[in-house]
Amino acid sequence: MNVLIVDDDVLLARALARALSKAGHRCRTATSVDSAVALVTIERPTLVLTDLDLGGAGDGVDLACWLRNAGHRMRIIMMTGSGVDLARVELARAGLEDVDVLAKPFPLWRLTAALVTRPAAAAPAAAAPAHGKGVWS
Repeated sequence: MNVLIVDDDVLLARALARALSKAGHRCRTATSVDSAVALVTIERPTLVLTDLDLGGAGDGVDLACWLRNAGHRMRIIMMTGSGVDLARVELARAGLEDVDVLAKPFPLWRLTAALVTRPAAAAPAAAAPAHGKGVWS
């Protein structure tokens, strides 16, 4: 799977990329919405793993909105340390019910389980797991 990891914490993004690469995924990292958009147009990831708070101009919800508005259908998982409920509310307000949420901090096995449980090619919203809109917490 081609994974784009978007987080303003460069060390975390690199650590996730190393771990997912060891699990057989091809990973790229970005630290902002702008750098993620540039990579998406070139790399065509099958999964975007983004933090909610990107610390600068734009956040994970802005990135997810751009992806959907640009016609990209890859799976998106939103990481957040701000609370899963807050993330779900922000995503719902933006019409992004198909975005899964992963509570930080999380053990790596939880992320890899999320990737296996619902692969990147899954259909949006209507196919979301019934246990809380695809929340991996």
